[in-house]
Amino acid sequence: MDLKSVKIMVLWGIPTAALFLGYGCCKQEDSSCQSPPESETKSSGEKEVAGIQLRQAKSGSVLILEEPEVDKKDLGSEDDSLSGRPAAPLPPGYKAFRDQHIKLYVKDIPTGLSKAVQLAQASSGQVINHPIKGFENMGPNEKTLVFDSRTYPAFVEKLKPLGKVECPEIGPSDYITVRLTVLEESK
Repeated sequence: MDLKSVKIMVLWGIPTAALFLGYGCCKQEDSSCQSPPESETKSSGEKEVAGIQLRQAKSGSVLILEEPEVDKKDLGSEDDSLSGRPAAPLPPGYKAFRDQHIKLYVKDIPTGLSKAVQLAQASSGQVINHPIKGFENMGPNEKTLVFDSRTYPAFVEKLKPLGKVECPEIGPSDYITVRLTVLEESK
């Protein structure tokens, strides 16, 4: 036998033999192969929250999520899931992302900008602090924000008590990237 044949036998022979021996052991109705019964008490690695149970895997570095079984009834035409049906057509002019420029006129620029950012975050908006294409040359009184299109209208309404708000109408989209510019109110 040459060295290559020995390597192949070692690489494939040992794991194959171990597989067959392990399979043969578990096929027997011997008490030594049966898994130990689960204890009634929870181990320190298990946590239960509202019907969802997390337990630690044998390796110790993975958590296994166990959810309770839920009886599923046939909803037929009342089913809101997307399975088995084509997706609804998108509205005309739809874009996944849209850019918006909002101008907010306030008496005090730093205070107005700070309050506007707080309102954005309270309205589920995210402040973007890194440069974005199309939003270059940001001034000290400007911020870049991203909104889900469902939370964006509420943000615009919350801005109105701070001062005069100028923003053009926006078409249908999933997300809106906003360039918020805070300017001093003319007297």
